Amino acid sequence: MNPGDRIGRFSLVRMIRSEGDSAYYEARHEELGVTVVLRTLERRTAESLDAFFLEAKTIAEKRTRPHILDVGITDDGVAYMVLESISI
Repeated sequence: MNPGDRIGRFSLVRMIRSEGDSAYYEARHEELGVTVVLRTLERRTAESLDAFFLEAKTIAEKRTRPHILDVGITDDGVAYMVLESISI
């Protein structure tokens, strides 16, 4: 993934970090102009995908910050979650 690439309505601005099987990007919502953190699952297996969505569900249920704004899989098969940006 590179700056300028799009995932859903979000345009990647820059990579923040890569950690474990995930990469974190600063991204902007195309219509709203809101800055978010977009996390992608880089090395996808059935187990890692299950863990990724379980983590998103756990964060959403706890209602802690950062809040989950969106989660899904692109048509290209990229699993992602969008989190509010507390500070980048």
